[in-house]
Amino acid sequence: MAKVPILVVLLLQLLCTLLEVSGQQSPCLEYFTYIFDPATNQVMGQIQILSPPKNVELYLKVTLSIAVELPTNYVGILKVAQSKNKLVDQTDKPLLYHIYFPLPQPIPQLTGIWFNNQQYCSGPHTTGQVVTSITLDHTLYLSSVLPNSQNSYDSSQQNLNTNFQSNISLSTPQPTVPVYTSTSHTPLTQRPITSSEINKNPLLKPQSPVQPDQQSSECGISSPPIIYNSLSSNDMKTSRSQWPWLVAIFHFRTKYELLCVGSILSKKHVITAASCLKTTESFSPDALMASFGKYLLNQNETGTEYREIAYFTFHPDFNSSSTSGDADLAILTMKTPVEFSPTIRPICMWYTSVDLQKIVDKTGYIVWWKEPFTEEPRMLKAPIVSQETCLSSHLQFSSLTSNRTFCAGMRDGNGPCFGSGGSGLMLYDPDTQRYQMRGILSRTVREPTNFCHGRHYFVFVDVAKYVSWIYPQISTE
Repeated sequence: MAKVPILVVLLLQLLCTLLEVSGQQSPCLEYFTYIFDPATNQVMGQIQILSPPKNVELYLKVTLSIAVELPTNYVGILKVAQSKNKLVDQTDKPLLYHIYFPLPQPIPQLTGIWFNNQQYCSGPHTTGQVVTSITLDHTLYLSSVLPNSQNSYDSSQQNLNTNFQSNISLSTPQPTVPVYTSTSHTPLTQRPITSSEINKNPLLKPQSPVQPDQQSSECGISSPPIIYNSLSSNDMKTSRSQWPWLVAIFHFRTKYELLCVGSILSKKHVITAASCLKTTESFSPDALMASFGKYLLNQNETGTEYREIAYFTFHPDFNSSSTSGDADLAILTMKTPVEFSPTIRPICMWYTSVDLQKIVDKTGYIVWWKEPFTEEPRMLKAPIVSQETCLSSHLQFSSLTSNRTFCAGMRDGNGPCFGSGGSGLMLYDPDTQRYQMRGILSRTVREPTNFCHGRHYFVFVDVAKYVSWIYPQISTE
């Protein structure tokens, strides 16, 4: 029964968003339209370039205007909607781009499109006391050879400028965005939205991409029951395939050693904490290895798959010199995909309310390898507490937390330790009988005597606050 009110809220939220979009007049209906993405329950932009030239660099620049000051450095993403393989095979087809907006609301207004330095259209800026101008760039080159060639590349850049009505202007530095050298992309198949009212609106062209793997029928499913450890009420043994989205991330010095823990989002993508990969030293993707379906940490096992890492992407707001867990997120992209099996499955992304108060006092589950004490993964129950409870428990939490983190834990002496950073916090949904990821382990109070004692709450990145950034990253296959 609890799913009905949630569905009503989501539908009302969608209706408000669609009404907002329908009130905007697109300056170039021939090229640009708004579509709905069911994976994020948000509106996104779509640009169609008819008959693009062949065997030349394709440069697209888009400018947007939004009547709000953006809370972070994330300004959205512009990317090609089709796979490069499809682009090579179907050169006579239109070229589609998708724009992932930085905020669910308000919806940005398109102010200009340039393709290969030729202006296709322009429109007025949004009006208001605070107006932010966003510029998104994308460069694509597709030669007549296969897309695995070095002659095929794909990159994007973003920047923003915020103007206030009082003529005071703020410029935010362009965030560092890695150049993606992935050789293929997942095509986003379009299908109609089932609403007669939306279909009547020419601005909304009711089409939407297929949901990625992490929202598939395989996500969040755990089969074997929990096996309790008789020595502790809250430091439990796990069984093989009980947490099939668990990934061990190793780095190589003189041998491979556990660096941190990750969770499977798709066949090629793993999410973990950025602080695992960049602390006092930075780790190269070439020095890392991801192990899928791993149970016994230091043994070769049937069903375990190892993958090299092509690259990893930090959230643009992550600050390695900060003590805060804010934006402490990284997504690792594998060189080759894994195949899902009973021991390898993705975790479900958070798909219900992002309001933290709705999960306070609920119990989450953390799973990690308790190196060097045990070889098999351990599971910890972690009740979620309010921000006020966390902040008042220790002075250090004022610098460890933000409005995009939360705290959880029993403070009973048990807890993650060395190599456990990046572990996911999962909540069980009895209606769907699946686990959803709500947090990524980032910080805890450190004391010189014994920083693994688990006597304080643990700080988690609130993944629900970052889904608009996560989904575009993992749509690359």
